[in-house]
Amino acid sequence: MVNNMLPRICSECGCTFYGGPRAWYCLDCREERKKIQVRQYRERKKQGNVLKLGETMQCEICLKEIIRNSSRQRFCAECAAIHLKEIDNQQSLEWKHEHPEKIKESKRKLSKRRHEKGEQRESGIKYITWDKGTNKWRVLLYLNRKQVDCGRFKNIEDAIKAKKEAEEKYFKPFVDEHKA
Repeated sequence: MVNNMLPRICSECGCTFYGGPRAWYCLDCREERKKIQVRQYRERKKQGNVLKLGETMQCEICLKEIIRNSSRQRFCAECAAIHLKEIDNQQSLEWKHEHPEKIKESKRKLSKRRHEKGEQRESGIKYITWDKGTNKWRVLLYLNRKQVDCGRFKNIEDAIKAKKEAEEKYFKPFVDEHKA
């Protein structure tokens, strides 16, 4: 995974600090916020407005009855995963719109790295292509507007051999038939 600890700007005091993508506050402001939260919790507890762990509650999305596992729990496990994915996607899109130059730079770096590793493979041989999904060479012949899939191979030598065998099997009878 990429190291995403970058310089961030504190939302409270405006100072610069190192933090992850969701870090909003520097260490000092975080401590101060924690003290305020504890104070507010104690006030709510005195008034009886605190939900206890283990009590039943309703998921905010699907309204299914669930048991509360944490103080900030709002959703069941299925809905929580969906909700988190939606938030991540939205934050990702916002970041991409704000930093188009960084995206271009990262694409250039990725392309350069792939080129150095030889990931963008080309066989230079008709009917043999690189299948990125399986990381194998694919032999695919075309005969009478129909595809003949001859398989996928780890080595290009095996792919060439399979191509030759398929040509012998499919093309030779076709050519002989049209000569007559």
